[in-house]
Amino acid sequence: MNMHSSHSGKFNVLLHEYKPGVKAKSVAIVCQGGPGYLYLLAGKVVTSAKLSTAKAISKFWVALGDMISKIDPSEAYVDFIGSNVSGNRQGEQLLRDLEKVVHPNVVGMRSLVEMSPEGQQMLETYFSLASYKTWKMKRHTKISLT
Repeated sequence: MNMHSSHSGKFNVLLHEYKPGVKAKSVAIVCQGGPGYLYLLAGKVVTSAKLSTAKAISKFWVALGDMISKIDPSEAYVDFIGSNVSGNRQGEQLLRDLEKVVHPNVVGMRSLVEMSPEGQQMLETYFSLASYKTWKMKRHTKISLT
């Protein structure tokens, strides 16, 4: 079992523990990355090229897509938090390619600027905005606040 299938398996277990047979309405992935690329795992970059050539990466996204509800496509998203994936043409292409792999026209991909009104609304779907800002500040500072 590779690391990508291991992670999709863990996600599936968490859903099953919450309620057997349930699917996620949407999924937030907090990861590092930049325009046109993202890192789900340390040292494992995801780009459009890797998505089309690395079967393990593609399988992860297919498995993730199978765990997202298709009942209301207007709310079925994978949201990327902590990285500006869509910051250029390659990034927009990566999001389109991910949508094709997951479920075209059913599960959307978003990488919103976190402090824009749309980004804040997206963050509030998953987190308390104040708690998220505190967590992010602690994560990026070397000073211990405790």
